[in-house]
Amino acid sequence: MLVDKKMLMQLGFSGYKAGQIIHQCKVNLVADGHCFYANRKCGQVPLHAIVSLLGFNPFEDLAMVT
Repeated sequence: MLVDKKMLMQLGFSGYKAGQIIHQCKVNLVADGHCFYANRKCGQVPLHAIVSLLGFNPFEDLAMVT
C-alpha cells in the first residue's frame, strides 16, 4: 500500500506534519538504497516506511471500523 500526504491528513495529521512524515520517509528510503524516492515529484511512500518511522501502523484502526 502506498501512502501520500492526503491520506495522512485524513487520519488527523496537519498538512505540515503529513508533509514532514512523507519527506522523512523518502530520506530514509534513499538512505536504504531506493534511489527512486530521491525524485522530488514522488509524493507517495510505502506503508512499511511510515510504520518504521512512526513505530505503529496509523491505518490499523481503520480496518477495524469497516
